[in-house]
Amino acid sequence: MQEKQHLKLSKNQALVYEALGQAGKPVGAYDLLDQLKAHGLKAPLQIYRALESLIELKVVHRLESLNAWTTCCDADH
Repeated sequence: MQEKQHLKLSKNQALVYEALGQAGKPVGAYDLLDQLKAHGLKAPLQIYRALESLIELKVVHRLESLNAWTTCCDADH
């Protein structure tokens, strides 16, 4: 998760990114929402927006077949 140190992430993006990194496996959006409700994320749209932004930053990618997301391990992604 060293990439995050060089990125300026919003609170929601940082929470989602950290949760994905700690999971160590692909995670669904609703699982992320359940995990992050205590941190103030209340709606699926908040999770999806954070995920889309993280995809654009190339630090997260979606696994279509699993409908899940994971952090990128390839620095060239």
